[in-house]
Amino acid sequence: MVIGLENELPVAIDSPHTQAQRKQLVSSIVNCVREVTTAVPVQEGRVPQLGFMLLNGSKIYEDSGAYVENATPEVRTPIEAVIYQRANELLLLKALQKAATRMHIKPADIKLVRAVTDYAGHYCGMHVNVSARRYEAADMVEHLTPFIITRFYACAGSIGGAGFTMSQKNPAIRTVASEDTRQNRGIINLKREPLANATFKRIHITHNDATMSELSTFLTVGCTALVVKMLDDGVCVGPCYKLADPVGALKQMDNDFYWSELLNLASGLRASPIEIQEHYLRVAEVYSAGHDEVWMKDVVKRWRWVLETLRTRGPKGLCRELDPYIKLRLYSTSLRKHGTTLKEFSQWARPIAMAKPCFDGGHQRDIRNYLKERMPAVGFYFLEEHISRNRLNWCDLPRARRLYDKMISMDIMFHDIREQGLYFRLRDANMVNSELVNKAHLHEAMCNPPRNTRAYARGSAIREAARESGTVASWVEVRNRNRHVQLPDPLVTTYIWQQLK
Repeated sequence: MVIGLENELPVAIDSPHTQAQRKQLVSSIVNCVREVTTAVPVQEGRVPQLGFMLLNGSKIYEDSGAYVENATPEVRTPIEAVIYQRANELLLLKALQKAATRMHIKPADIKLVRAVTDYAGHYCGMHVNVSARRYEAADMVEHLTPFIITRFYACAGSIGGAGFTMSQKNPAIRTVASEDTRQNRGIINLKREPLANATFKRIHITHNDATMSELSTFLTVGCTALVVKMLDDGVCVGPCYKLADPVGALKQMDNDFYWSELLNLASGLRASPIEIQEHYLRVAEVYSAGHDEVWMKDVVKRWRWVLETLRTRGPKGLCRELDPYIKLRLYSTSLRKHGTTLKEFSQWARPIAMAKPCFDGGHQRDIRNYLKERMPAVGFYFLEEHISRNRLNWCDLPRARRLYDKMISMDIMFHDIREQGLYFRLRDANMVNSELVNKAHLHEAMCNPPRNTRAYARGSAIREAARESGTVASWVEVRNRNRHVQLPDPLVTTYIWQQLK
């Protein structure tokens, strides 16, 4: 089995800037990658793309929408995916320093954010790729859907119209399965792009939040890879928990921090999200017991621990380990310092989200009439009804709006990949306990590809040919004007240069 992890990283600039400057900065960061490591330009078919294949087997490029995309090399275990994800981010931070200097922007004013929303209406992706041999993605939909949408450890926590919710990506989901990753986003992605020979099929899971906790990311990748491998080996797991309304279930779970609210099944029965996860876990424990792969046993051990902890101790039991529960504690503490609670904040969140586009930044003495003049009539009366029903005071709206902006800013800071980002400051203060990787592993991964996949062959070929004129690469080939290496099999680590006529 082969695993890959992709992250689209939004760029935030604190100083005044235009959209064109932000896009220019993204391009500059990607261009500077080859100055901090050995890399050659990406060329896949005839489609031009600003990006590079790296010495460590990874791919970093500018994605549509002006994001920096970080794709790990092909790896065999979930912990390797976590290691290469962070190793590539450290390379990107070095490139960011160079790009900022060239554009005369203070590096401290720039954030690269490991998140799936920039809170400006845009959604990007954190994608898990797992190879299969027997099944296409479409064949796995019925089995995978209940599992994917009940993975609380794959949630990052978010600020939105409902206050604090479990998932950042849920508002962007429109259907169960789709080939589209931008408009009609699905829980399961059906894009057929194997990036390998016909023996391998790529299961492309796009419904994941981008988590900062290494334990969260490890479980997201590891549990998903294990379930896909079981299905590919013919284990029947999942159909009995087919949901009556999967997309509706996503919305229902967003405010269920205990993962205990019952969901309607297609069979007419009901089950909680945590019960569904326990079903998949029990099958995985039996399956892994019959295999010698150490990573499987590590996955089920940690999977069992987070499920039992959530069931017995609730969110407080995971407030040092998993993103949404770390945030739940952190944000609740911050709101208390401002004289309010998470529940009160959530009551204000919807009116703020509705009214926010109508504020001009000035001070308004009569906030009700001010908004009545600027909002569409239907929207205003919905807002007024909400404020009346929840016994809120119009005069508190400006203060609540400022607090709402502060919470969004805090959430972006939490996902800042710099060492001074909020998550890493919590780690250094010993307020989170989710680290699985040491710095020696990261340094090794920045410089070298994994040795047990074709990433090793690709990285070695790039090392040899990087200085030759016209050298380019893709996932399946390294070539220039004189010679090339074909890499169709993700598990073959050796390569042979062939001369081009």
